[in-house]
Amino acid sequence: FTTWWKGAAIVVQSLLPVDYSWISNDTIRDLNRQLRAIAEDHQAEYLDVYAAFVDEEARPKAGHLSDDGVHLADTGYEAWARVVEEYLQRHP
Repeated sequence: FTTWWKGAAIVVQSLLPVDYSWISNDTIRDLNRQLRAIAEDHQAEYLDVYAAFVDEEARPKAGHLSDDGVHLADTGYEAWARVVEEYLQRHP
């Protein structure tokens, strides 16, 4: 396994939080820890987008998710784009 394939970097992105009764954000945080470990094991980058979507109490930020609690609202897409753009600026 290599982190580069024909000049492309492999970036593993975290899962996003949800506001959904049958999916726990504790589970998502655990999965994100596992994704980070997998990325490290394979010398890939890990991009934590989850942190931009939760408040100080680890709840999904208001307005970032649509009414279904899973899909992104416009502000969520904007937050996601900011995180990705900042990553790309640090890794030209």
